[in-house]
Amino acid sequence: MVATGKQDKPATSELLTDDHPLIKSLGGGDFLRQKLAEHRERRQRLADMVPELIKRHPDHWVALTESGKLLIEPTLDDLAAKFEELDTPPGSNAIEFLDTDPSPLIPTAWLV
Repeated sequence: MVATGKQDKPATSELLTDDHPLIKSLGGGDFLRQKLAEHRERRQRLADMVPELIKRHPDHWVALTESGKLLIEPTLDDLAAKFEELDTPPGSNAIEFLDTDPSPLIPTAWLV
């Protein structure tokens, strides 16, 4: 518990324990940890492919699905349509835009 002065209430980390109803409703802590680990691995696999994919498919959208299928489409709408066609929820996929002219992380107006 975190003492707030007015009333004691649990810290955020205490709210989301494995026995929390939300965690249980999503399949349990172990299941969620496994899914997150799988998604991190999928993101890393896609990140490793990006340099070569940019050469082959510049300025396209690419996704690596939960089943390991690589999707490449010219627009995000086309990619979303492909997700629907394959009946794969977009949130389970690693998605990246193959940007050949990425914007700087710091807005250039700040550099003036």
